[in-house]
Order: sequence, then C-alpha cells, then structure tokens
Amino acid sequence: MNDQFLRDYYKHPGLKAFQNVEDRLHLKRENLKTNRINLAIKPIVIVGVVLMLISALLLVSPVVRAQVNEWIHQIGGVFLLETNEYPGNGSPAQTLPYELYSFEEAGNVLPFEIKLPLWTPEDFELISKVKVTRFSKVAITAYIDWKTPSGSIFSQIIQHRLDGETGGLVVGEGSVTEYMVNDEPAAFIMGGWNADTQMWDDNLDVITLSWYHDGQLYILQGINEDISLDEMLKIAESIK
Repeated sequence: MNDQFLRDYYKHPGLKAFQNVEDRLHLKRENLKTNRINLAIKPIVIVGVVLMLISALLLVSPVVRAQVNEWIHQIGGVFLLETNEYPGNGSPAQTLPYELYSFEEAGNVLPFEIKLPLWTPEDFELISKVKVTRFSKVAITAYIDWKTPSGSIFSQIIQHRLDGETGGLVVGEGSVTEYMVNDEPAAFIMGGWNADTQMWDDNLDVITLSWYHDGQLYILQGINEDISLDEMLKIAESIK
C-alpha cells in the first residue's frame, strides 16, 4: 500500500485555488441543522483550505448562500460540505510550511493542549515530533503521527481556530456516516480527494473520524488495512 498521500497531508492548493474557493463559498453560523440541507452558494468569503490528498480541511465560517447547489450539514459541531467538485480547482498541490517540535516544545508554543489518546493498538509506534502548520491568523494545526507495523502512518490532527470560527471538512458526496464518541456525534468518512484525478476516491482505503473536543477540531486518519473503525472509535473515546 502506497501511503505517500498520508505523509503529504500538509499540502494545500496554490493561492489561486484559495481565491477560487473564497469566491465560491461563504459559510455563516445560522440556520444549519444536523439534517442534510440543500443550500445554494453565493461568492463572498471563506477563510482558507488545508488540502490533504486524503481529505480537504476547510477552514470555514458556517452557512451558505447561492450559485452552486451543494450539500452542507453538521455533525457534532463539525461542518461538512459534501461535493463532487475538487476543492483545489485544478491548482497543483504545494507544501504548506510546517514547524517541527518535541512534545514538550509544542506544549509551550501552542495555544491549546495536545491531548493524546490513552489507548492505541500495541504495535503502533508514536513518532516523537509534532508537526505544526499555521494559516495566517485563521488557524493552527498540530499533527501527531504513529507508525503502524505495515509502515503506514496513523495521524491525530488537532485544529485550533484563531478567529473564533468553526472549522469543517470538504468531502465527497455520500462519504459521511455519523457515529458516537463518548456520547457526542462524530463524522466518519470513507475515502479521500485524489490529487491526480482531482476527484473523490472511495477506493483510497483511507478512513477519517472527526469531532469537536474541548473546543478544538479533532481528526483521526489512517489506512483501514491497519486500523478498523472500532479501533478508531476506541482511540477517540480514550482522548480525555
């Protein structure tokens, strides 16, 4: 299994793609329900996108207005935009600059606490460095990785909004299922964006779990040959 796309999760589209997304989406905070709502979209403002080859993290401020019909809904505080349109809009992926810290150093520089799971599979090896990316004054994201026995990467991602808004995910249509983490709703996603085909690919063999915890957006991601849904839920529930 080639898991290079897991290692490249800190890539994002170019600035032109950011502007294209900004012209297409404007998410506000009101009138969203947990049920799917067919909403139209009006060009104004979005705050940014961190594109992973697995899944694109949309750093958005919630609800939408109108020109392109898409599905947007909310699960446990996570806004989910389901679309068949590739978020990068044809632009090549670029490496988002990141800083590398020890866990102690990360604890001193981040405006939030890194809460590690109390349980992971015994054969997962925690990598001793934390990657930190910053998107202007919008968000700071920390990436904590484990190496699996097959050599693939399992990741815990914590995103902290600096602007006080709510983050979310841009995913393919029909890829989301709701589960519970410690009695709170969480979004489980199968597949991811394929940068080569610029389409959502259900066969990427990637699974993602996302939910809000202590005011931060938490995401777990891995290859489902190495981590099962039950194990991923167990890891999530052990984050206190």
